[in-house]
Amino acid sequence: MTYLLDTMIVSFFLQADRERELAAVAKHCPVAIVDEVRRELKNDRDRGGDLFEKWIATSNIEVRSIVVGSPASTTLADLLNPASLNKGRGERASIALAASDTSLTFVTHDKAAVWIAMRELWTRGERALGLFAFLRRLFDEGALADPVVIDDVMGAVGAATQRPTWWAPWRAGIASSASGAAPPPV
Repeated sequence: MTYLLDTMIVSFFLQADRERELAAVAKHCPVAIVDEVRRELKNDRDRGGDLFEKWIATSNIEVRSIVVGSPASTTLADLLNPASLNKGRGERASIALAASDTSLTFVTHDKAAVWIAMRELWTRGERALGLFAFLRRLFDEGALADPVVIDDVMGAVGAATQRPTWWAPWRAGIASSASGAAPPPV
């Protein structure tokens, strides 16, 4: 299984200045983005441009393209409508690619993308994950070892985002087991 990240997921790591840790995750488990997500991130005013291109080239994150005429290309064309030709293009491209490749698990934190993924990703297996489950998986699998990285990424998400019911006890447990220190506020 390969984690296929949407723009927002990568952006949270970049905003938290944790791109090195995301690159390390990609050495531990397969991580990919679709080319449309790469383009969106490259064009970001704050963290894009040449620095992003250099980082992604050395990050071990695979950049996948959607081949014209492929099933993913057809699905993407169907998902794009005149009102959304550019809005959410990376998420729609990710969903289209995941719909045609069952080895991909789409990871998002975007409400609209979740609804589209629920409609489109119908085959058996784990097809989509949210940010919280993704971070927990990375920690549980040993791809992320420092709980502070999780805190930093969650800081980029924002305090107003509702956490899952299991988040606080899980986060408190990893803080004490990882460092012996008191857990941060959740």
